[in-house]
Amino acid sequence: MNRDLHFLPTKIELIDWVETCKKFMTQLIEFESEPDLSKRRERAIEWICREFDADFGFWSWGQGHPEGEEVVMPIAMVPWGMDEQKRANFFRIGMRPEANEWFRFPFLPLLTRNPQVCRACSHFWTKEQWEANSLRKHLLHDTGLDQWMTCIRYSNPQLWSCVSLFRKTNKPHFSDLQCLILDVACAGISWLQSDAKRACNDTSIVGLSPRNTEVLYLLLDGQSRKEIATLLGLTTHVVNDCLKQIYSHFGTTSATELTALFLKRA
Repeated sequence: MNRDLHFLPTKIELIDWVETCKKFMTQLIEFESEPDLSKRRERAIEWICREFDADFGFWSWGQGHPEGEEVVMPIAMVPWGMDEQKRANFFRIGMRPEANEWFRFPFLPLLTRNPQVCRACSHFWTKEQWEANSLRKHLLHDTGLDQWMTCIRYSNPQLWSCVSLFRKTNKPHFSDLQCLILDVACAGISWLQSDAKRACNDTSIVGLSPRNTEVLYLLLDGQSRKEIATLLGLTTHVVNDCLKQIYSHFGTTSATELTALFLKRA
């Protein structure tokens, strides 16, 4: 959970916030009675959006880092709110180059100190700055959305998960308390986080050797072949052989295909 937010609550406010967080977490944990992970996330994201008066929201996870060579790419996503056309418009805007400046780069200094950060638009930009930028104008024109709040978590330098909430124009910005609550939820609810091992249930890895299983976990966590070799004390030649056996086992032909097969489950 973030410990560097710019606000300092009073003792009374802190007690109230703790109680609010407890109630929120208690209700969110109740969704664990749904055994289907995808449906559980769908129900949870809808509930979170309604609790925070958000008009659109999504949970997602994927690979890539804004400062890395690989493109930041969501692999699994659970959206709620808006019709399909507006959702398509939203994600198209999110792929614009300036999205890094206005949505991703502001989080980088904070992520060097914490694996997880939750912030609202108003924590980074003044009202004048946000309203003047071109990305906001595209977002408003194509989707009607304006204010946003995101909680992003990197389980390693290449693997991330996030919950993002958006409100339409003329609504207030998300509050510090709402950021705190979402931060606590994403830190405490394991199925809102990315975890390669969670994608690989006992049935899916039957028949894999212990070495191939470890290679699979590291591959799904975004590690390169060279990094896998270093971490496991193997040569890249041995890692390549392991990957060939893994691809054959799952009927895939590439790391991208294998990753997509598993990460959409996790």
